[in-house]
Amino acid sequence: MYYFFTVVYTSIYKLFGQTSFQGEGIGQDLLSQFITFLYFSVATFTTVGFGDIAPVDNTSRLVVIMQISFRFITVAYALSMLSIFRKILGPASEAEIDAELEFDDQDTINDSEGTKNN
Repeated sequence: MYYFFTVVYTSIYKLFGQTSFQGEGIGQDLLSQFITFLYFSVATFTTVGFGDIAPVDNTSRLVVIMQISFRFITVAYALSMLSIFRKILGPASEAEIDAELEFDDQDTINDSEGTKNN
């Protein structure tokens, strides 16, 4: 995921004449720029950045907004998975877990049959 946004940031920087991002030490060669934008991608995903590299034009700002939004979706998904692991690894007996999974499957089947009948 970091690499995807790194490639996107590097491409935007190259395509728009190196004016889409502003900051110290972005680099002149492709490897330095790739490493800089990998750092920027990780900093943007884990926080909202440090401010040492900043998007300047609207295209780069929109991509940064997309990455921050994606981060929130990823965190929400991870938290929802924790509740599933809690059910699986919790103190419930195996019979209770099987009964709940069977109940969820039955709800899914009933929902799909209801959709077909409409």
